[in-house]
Amino acid sequence: MDFVISDMHFDHTNIIKYDNRPFTDVQQMNDKMVDNWNGVVRPKDKVYHIGDFAMGFNKAHVLHYLGLLNGTIVFIRGNHDGILDKILPGELLDVKMVKYNKRKFWLSHYQHAVWPDQHRGAIHIFGHSHGRQDFEFLKAFDACANSNNYTPVSLDKVAEVIDARCALLAVKNASNDKRNQTGG
Repeated sequence: MDFVISDMHFDHTNIIKYDNRPFTDVQQMNDKMVDNWNGVVRPKDKVYHIGDFAMGFNKAHVLHYLGLLNGTIVFIRGNHDGILDKILPGELLDVKMVKYNKRKFWLSHYQHAVWPDQHRGAIHIFGHSHGRQDFEFLKAFDACANSNNYTPVSLDKVAEVIDARCALLAVKNASNDKRNQTGG
């Protein structure tokens, strides 16, 4: 199974206050994120981490957390991933199109107004906004840790959320069309 998550910010003490995260200290946050990750991700699963894995420049800490997490991790570069660039030179991607279960997913740390194959149903998965984006696109999903209970989300679940959002809009539009046709 494939999963996504972004903006975990391991070892980032100030993110608790910045995001109003429900943790008393950074160690509690780190431990909870590891537990949540390993609670859903199995060793053979793949996780796309869409930016801002860890804060700071402590290579030993980053390697420690990488060693605790199940699955294979594919990193999309975020604005706080300088340490990952040093640990995994040449392995961080800026963006990635993923094909999974006959669907396409465009992964980027930053939210885009348009993305490849958007008009063909590709879903955009992004981070960076920490749940505070100013607008929401119908086929875009916020993968920020604090928006998803600090737990990776399966691409199947992302597709389900987007499909439900599109179905709800279709029902609303049909209702509006009917009202407009009857003059109501």
